[in-house]
Amino acid sequence: MQAEFPSVDWKGAMEFRDVIAHQYFDLDSAQVLLICEQSLPALIAAVRTLRQSQ
Repeated sequence: MQAEFPSVDWKGAMEFRDVIAHQYFDLDSAQVLLICEQSLPALIAAVRTLRQSQ
């Protein structure tokens, strides 16, 4: 997936998931919103493309 969608920060997405799952009470809601606004659109587009190709 990294080669097919290099614009997506896959490593960052995995690390963000770990933070959300394991450090939930230490999250900064403003930071989470910023990450979602900036990174989610590219991730959603990549996932939609992958689903359509299956």
